[in-house]
Amino acid sequence: MCLKKVKEYNIDAIVIDDGSTDNTAAIAEQENVYLIRHSSNEGKGKALRNGFRLALKKWYDLIITLDADGQHDPNEIPSFINKIRNGNAGIIVGNRLYSPTGMPPITTFTPFFLNSSAI
Repeated sequence: MCLKKVKEYNIDAIVIDDGSTDNTAAIAEQENVYLIRHSSNEGKGKALRNGFRLALKKWYDLIITLDADGQHDPNEIPSFINKIRNGNAGIIVGNRLYSPTGMPPITTFTPFFLNSSAI
């Protein structure tokens, strides 16, 4: 589970439950993390804005976002933190295309082509 792995790094976690129908909120409460709940699905953009807003209120100096559906590998957290803290980067954007997670090819390649057209 993504949240358990994140907690292994002894960092604060903010969970945004965007209207899920699973046990996201209950799991987050058990893990003693900050929890933001949307009563219905409001979309990734609003979830990110609400999470960033709380992170800014807490005066965090670093923010890492992860989707909890297996698209992002929490094992990359130390690498991201080290690159930022060592002055090797000001911002890091991970790319799931280089770390296959067993997602169907259409799920992997569609965002690549959509993102490429915006460049």
